[in-house]
Amino acid sequence: MSLARWKQEEKAKEELLAQATSFRNEREQIQDSAKSKENMIKSKAANNLQKYKDDIERLQKYISPLRLKTDSSKIDAYRCGIDSSYAGKLAEWRNSSVPKDWPIS
Repeated sequence: MSLARWKQEEKAKEELLAQATSFRNEREQIQDSAKSKENMIKSKAANNLQKYKDDIERLQKYISPLRLKTDSSKIDAYRCGIDSSYAGKLAEWRNSSVPKDWPIS
């Protein structure tokens, strides 16, 4: 093999090694970028999840007294014999006394 041919092959070999190194570096940068984006997405998802959990807890704390108040009102209504249903109103009307000036006997 001639010296010129050998130098040409060495130069081509060095260029290929440089290109391989460049590809490797580019691939590593892409992987690092993808990992960074993945971590950012995970962090955002974790923050959103915590926000939603906090919202749920806050709303549950808000709803709880309202439920107690509603339940208390229902209990009071049952204790007083008041039923807001149609059947309750009908029974109440039937059990009430008819005014004497009504023409119905």
